Amino acid sequence: MQMARESESIHLKKAMLQHNIRKISLVSKITTVILLFVIISQLTMQLIGTQKYLKDVSLTIIPYLLLILFNVFCLYLTDVSKIRIKNEYIHKTEKLITAYIIIIFAFGVAITLVDSMLYNKLMVYTLVTLICSSFFVLRKKQLLVPLVIAGSLLGIGLYAKNGLDEIFLTQLLYIATVMAVSHLLSRSYYRSFGLSARVQEDLLREIGFGRKISRELREANRKLGLQAAHDPLTKLFNRRAFNEYVDNLELRTDAGPFSLTAVMLDVDCFKLYNDYYGHSQGDLVLKEIGNVLIEVAEHYGIFTARWGGEEFALLIVNESEKKVRIVCEEIIHAVHLLKIEHNTSLVDKVVTVSMGAKSEFISKPKQILECVEAADEALYEVKKSGRNAYLLRTIV
Repeated sequence: MQMARESESIHLKKAMLQHNIRKISLVSKITTVILLFVIISQLTMQLIGTQKYLKDVSLTIIPYLLLILFNVFCLYLTDVSKIRIKNEYIHKTEKLITAYIIIIFAFGVAITLVDSMLYNKLMVYTLVTLICSSFFVLRKKQLLVPLVIAGSLLGIGLYAKNGLDEIFLTQLLYIATVMAVSHLLSRSYYRSFGLSARVQEDLLREIGFGRKISRELREANRKLGLQAAHDPLTKLFNRRAFNEYVDNLELRTDAGPFSLTAVMLDVDCFKLYNDYYGHSQGDLVLKEIGNVLIEVAEHYGIFTARWGGEEFALLIVNESEKKVRIVCEEIIHAVHLLKIEHNTSLVDKVVTVSMGAKSEFISKPKQILECVEAADEALYEVKKSGRNAYLLRTIV
């Protein structure tokens, strides 16, 4: 629970800092345009003003120029170097935001005290406080400390310029009111932003959880699909997967003809083996032969399935007669090398297999199953003529 709260706190801090960095960039751009307009206006008035007025205007422009330079520096940090909010830099970035707020207030006070000819004396200060309280998401101290310091300095400056009179007391009341309103605005914005950030975090967490569930469901469906398409004993494709593969090949005929070799494989004298050694041992034999076929299928990239019982089927697409013969010979040799004892075999003292194959050019969908049937007939011929061999009937 504590770790979850810490994670939530870090997320909220990062969201606040990212928001404030974007606002610094926005405020710097807007204020720079406004300041340039003010400077141009003052320079225009300088051209038509009196000698005394020229001196006053030149002094007034300095804080504006300094603020423009500060804005350019802020734009460099936010838009050019692009400050990145990382967990290890959160504290430093918070300090950077606080420093920015303090400097902005300082400029607000300086401009208010220096430029007293063209604007209401407290207008710039008011704009600064409203911008800081309604644009930026600030903790209580981040706003209150600069606000109190700036208000105090502004009051001292106004007193030094005008003395203690009725206007000064009215200005102090106005400053206090602006401070109170700014504080209330800031706290309201802080709470609403925090609520929004938490809602967004909860939403992102739910989306992430949903994606995790979706991935798990897809993985579960994939595994179920694999289980539905594979024979549990031999791990080869099953008859259902064989039929689906044939369906795909039938669709492939629309793109043009292709060569296909169907191979049917049968374990020699398997019924005698089961009767003598038992069905459990027979299953082990089928599993070992399945392993051989899996290795061959992976090496040559061919489709291999358990047809049923002790029979297996292979489909070889667009391969030469030479490659087909290599595949058949390799399977017969690999099964023989297993050296699985078979004392009741009519062929050998070890388990052997027989294979029938048929190669055909396929241009019509129905030719695929006809090719499989022809391979089964070739297998029957091998079994009649002694087993432990293969017969390939090629394209006529």
